[in-house]
Amino acid sequence: MKYKSTIFVVLSAIYLFASCKNPGENKTVIAVVPNSPMIVPEGFSVEGINKETTDLLLNNADHIDYLFNTIPLSMNQDGKKAIYQEMGYVSNQPMPGIPKECLPLARKIYLGNGEILLESDIYFSNGCLFQIYIKDEKALFGNLLSKGGIQFYKDLMLTAKQSMPENIRNSYTIPEGI
Repeated sequence: MKYKSTIFVVLSAIYLFASCKNPGENKTVIAVVPNSPMIVPEGFSVEGINKETTDLLLNNADHIDYLFNTIPLSMNQDGKKAIYQEMGYVSNQPMPGIPKECLPLARKIYLGNGEILLESDIYFSNGCLFQIYIKDEKALFGNLLSKGGIQFYKDLMLTAKQSMPENIRNSYTIPEGI
């Protein structure tokens, strides 16, 4: 129980730190495996997140859950400020597909009034810094992470690693050069 309390305090501190940053700092970072074969799911739009979807999330989402795939960590954020902050973690630059070498770090679930509005997979490893939006388990579109998003996930992973038991700590490496 002490472990979960420590993670909650640490993640709360990261969220507060991230929410104080200037949204103008969120510029695009090109971070995709060069010459990697891409998987382009059926019905996937290579144009990235559209205004309709952005408006849906900004107007209706009130909660975000994060479920991490390879580390024992989950977190959530709630309130409009968190939704607006989180939407700044993706750039305007679309992701044309999913590089075969890339595996998602976490699933992000956008909720509004207790219902799932949209989900996304967060890719955060060397050459894989993007987010793919999903509805009914179908990949719809993706965008590269913004500079602010990369920093948020980097800070989150560094802090989470420090709080984990040693046998788990080394199961995830922070991407190099960011």
